[in-house]
Amino acid sequence: MALPDATRQALRAAADRLFRGGVSRAEAARILGVSRATTTRWHRMWGSPGSGVLLATRPKGRPPRLGPRELAVVDRALLRGPRAWGYDLDRWSLAATAALVTRLTGKRHHRRHIGRLLRRMGWVIPPVGRFAGSAFRRREFRDGEGNALALFERRGRPRHGTSGTTSTADSRIRKR
Repeated sequence: MALPDATRQALRAAADRLFRGGVSRAEAARILGVSRATTTRWHRMWGSPGSGVLLATRPKGRPPRLGPRELAVVDRALLRGPRAWGYDLDRWSLAATAALVTRLTGKRHHRRHIGRLLRRMGWVIPPVGRFAGSAFRRREFRDGEGNALALFERRGRPRHGTSGTTSTADSRIRKR
């Protein structure tokens, strides 16, 4: 998962200070909590000519097609539910979500990519199939004002030899 720009820049600034102090790449990786490959790449950039090369890098890859405003519009629309948008569904499906995103923003996304987009927005996409019933553990509790709340925690996959369930009783896309 990609780190926010501020976190990424703070890590690179710390790496810059460590390299200037003579710390090895492996030790820098342990201190910063990143992989050795990352510190090796940073060290190579740090040693290249030009000041601030390590700090001036931008995230790699294609920029997101939807900006923060468009994501907020989609988020508000999803909270209204599929019936409010004319879909004969009780729960959002990825295909219906993809159609809604296209309808609201004019930008098409494949339904398989919608899952990544929804996770970026803070939504939970429950798994389907063999491990669906055991993927999340629901914990119910009350907040300080007495309101009932539910927390869904992701579980690890069951060990080999245990039977998975195909229950999709709680297989709806929902906000975290």
